[in-house]
Amino acid sequence: MDRQINRISGNLIYYLNYDKLTNIKDDKLGIRIIARLSEGFAHYSSAEFHSNTLDLQKFLRPNERVMINIILERRIDYNTFVIEKIGKSKSENGSFKYRKESGVYV
Repeated sequence: MDRQINRISGNLIYYLNYDKLTNIKDDKLGIRIIARLSEGFAHYSSAEFHSNTLDLQKFLRPNERVMINIILERRIDYNTFVIEKIGKSKSENGSFKYRKESGVYV
């Protein structure tokens, strides 16, 4: 596997070995993508693909490209944006370090 960034689009491109993909045992294929940041107030959820019976020969050919568009969901925590009155902050210097994630996403 080779990974490169397209300078024009900024997309991440993976180049996979055709011979290795066509020799997958029992045609079972799985892909997991874990993007950075994967936790915190604003992060991306991971993506997974599982196949128990995938005939790769139907859509893969040697020395050809197949484009798969993967869209990762960006998760923004409800507590990311909070408006407080001046002087009402729990910290004397106005820091938000005390604020915790709510687990509710907007």
